[in-house]
Amino acid sequence: MINRFWHITIIILFLVIVAGAFYLIYPPNEKIKTGLDLSGGIQIILSPEEEQSEDSIREAFLIIKDRIKRLKVVESRVTMDESNRILVQLPKINNLESIISVIKNRGYLELKIVKGIDVGLKYIEKKEEESPKAEEETKDKDKETTDEGVKISSEEIEQTTSKILDKLKEQLGEENIKYEKISDLEFNLELKGANLQSTYIVILQLTMGEISESETIERIEITKYDPIYGDAVAISGHLKDVKPITAQRGYQEIKNSVILNLDKELEKRFKSLLEQNIGDDLSIVLDGAIRTITDISEETIPAEEANLIYIPNIETFEEAENITTMLQTGTLPINFKIDNKIDVGPTLGEDIIYESLIAIYVGFALLLISILIYYRGLGLVSVISLVLFLILLFSLMTLAKVMLTFSSFSGIFLAVGVYVFSNISIYEKVKEELKKGRSITTSIDFGFKNSLNDIFYIDMSIFIIALVLNNFGTKQVKGLLLPVVIGSILTIITLFTFTRSSLLLSAGFLQKYSLKPFLRKNVS
Repeated sequence: MINRFWHITIIILFLVIVAGAFYLIYPPNEKIKTGLDLSGGIQIILSPEEEQSEDSIREAFLIIKDRIKRLKVVESRVTMDESNRILVQLPKINNLESIISVIKNRGYLELKIVKGIDVGLKYIEKKEEESPKAEEETKDKDKETTDEGVKISSEEIEQTTSKILDKLKEQLGEENIKYEKISDLEFNLELKGANLQSTYIVILQLTMGEISESETIERIEITKYDPIYGDAVAISGHLKDVKPITAQRGYQEIKNSVILNLDKELEKRFKSLLEQNIGDDLSIVLDGAIRTITDISEETIPAEEANLIYIPNIETFEEAENITTMLQTGTLPINFKIDNKIDVGPTLGEDIIYESLIAIYVGFALLLISILIYYRGLGLVSVISLVLFLILLFSLMTLAKVMLTFSSFSGIFLAVGVYVFSNISIYEKVKEELKKGRSITTSIDFGFKNSLNDIFYIDMSIFIIALVLNNFGTKQVKGLLLPVVIGSILTIITLFTFTRSSLLLSAGFLQKYSLKPFLRKNVS
């Protein structure tokens, strides 16, 4: 006697898992990503911003290829045309813009001392809706008119500017402030020794306070806020190791970051840079953008050579990985601009893909029909379990971020072949037991037990073949390993849970109706 409750529970749990897997990949055209060879992608044309030597462009070309390889962008292509432009073809992926930034950015990392701030300020006038009568009255007022027809008092601008300057002088000292008038409404300030972070808030408070009672000034806009750099040391080219660090749940102070391990030469230069600039700010600058800034004091200078530097507070771990990739592959020797960005079709050709899909549909349909005809009830269970197997296979590949390409499809075909062959092995064992005169329930039980070794050897053989092809085969067959591994594991799980329980529960029906045509004389 079989434990019906146990087998029903197994089937229900398996179907719940499959339902969750189906939800994960639905709709398939959005959730399952395909490669450049099957669905096309985007082509980016990079050209140097200035005229460069062929050697420099060739060096940049090799670095970009290395970056894409490290980013593990499947089915990407990097080539050069006759004009020494770099052509990059990428599949349609979610993080395309971040990938493009990694390819295009130089990855030039520096330690820079911040000596002050270059601030630009501009007066913005109030724009009032005036009636015709109000317009006549304002003609008599002593106000200057700009080209836009907005009135503002030059005296008020001078008075407001003087108040702002006086308050900044109180904080920084007159000798540390350089004033430059750009126009009637705009001026620049060079603030030496100002803190890059806190000074911004101070300027906002000053400007808002001075215009709060003004009748003509809407606001004072900060048009620029750039650091004034002093000494600098290039980090690129002096890194022993670079690693991304993910944020730790439960520890808000541990954010996504990148740790830089400096070589001996840069250790000494870094410590010397700190000692010579006590009281200033130290910034880490990547491609002209400040990634972090800290105060330099005697307490912050390490006793020994400092060989570790962090780029902290990175928004996502993916961005931390992208920064790591840029630094590991080296700095691009030149700056690139994107000349063009166009969609490209599948590299295999739309006709070939269409004909291949027809062949796949027809072949799969014939496979299912032949199984149903030959094995009847057993075949029906096999067809259902094969469909569930494919749903699980595609969902796990989606979770593993496997992109569907010609290569991964080859792995899927191998996995389906292993699954079908394993089914046939089990069913033939079941037939052998039936011919010996055993009951259908006992035959199914013995069939699964006796075929376990054969299935294991089949899975191992295909796994070894896939491993060899993945590591030593051509580009067209690389990437089939993961689908084969996932498929081999799912084969055993599906067959010995859903398929086995379904057959045991339907044993009576199979014996009475489905198996009689070819086992009538042998079934007891």
